[in-house]
Amino acid sequence: MINEENCPICGRDNNCHACTVGSVHNCWCMSTEIPKALLDMIPEEYRENACVCKKCVDNFNNGMLSLPELFIKFNTCREIC
Repeated sequence: MINEENCPICGRDNNCHACTVGSVHNCWCMSTEIPKALLDMIPEEYRENACVCKKCVDNFNNGMLSLPELFIKFNTCREIC
């Protein structure tokens, strides 16, 4: 079962408030560019069902989370983030 409150990469709380009534414009994800390369690595069943957390976006942008690492299991990625 997919929990939309958890990041599909690391499994931690994504702190997304886009689905909260009245707070869509106050969410960090509305003012942060999330790289398409990172989004493309999310398994199909998680796409558009759960937001990536800011820490994984920052780690990816800083080269601390690489694309090949995302091919490994989510448990491995959870240790990186």
